[in-house]
Amino acid sequence: MAKIQGPLMSMSASGSIADAVTHRATKHGAVAQAKSKPTGPASEAQHRERLRFANAMHQWDSLTPEQRAPWEALATAHPLDDYKIFVREYLLQQVVPPNLPLIPAAPGA
Repeated sequence: MAKIQGPLMSMSASGSIADAVTHRATKHGAVAQAKSKPTGPASEAQHRERLRFANAMHQWDSLTPEQRAPWEALATAHPLDDYKIFVREYLLQQVVPPNLPLIPAAPGA
């Protein structure tokens, strides 16, 4: 869904409307264009990356409230929310399921 600030085509908009139009901001101004569609199959590297993201999301969904608590606490002192911190650390630490990422230190700690 497109995020619009001010009336459409005036201030700014970003994102897609259905599968038809994509709005984005560039250094030359706002752009609205037909939404691009992939032309070929995903490469093996793309497939592996998508699988890593899917594993991270699945791991987050399977966390108990007790396992989520430290991530929520970390998010109070961080510009990202708990889910985004978890996924970022999962990917950076190259976690292999069923393992979980180590919880990083809070910013400024």
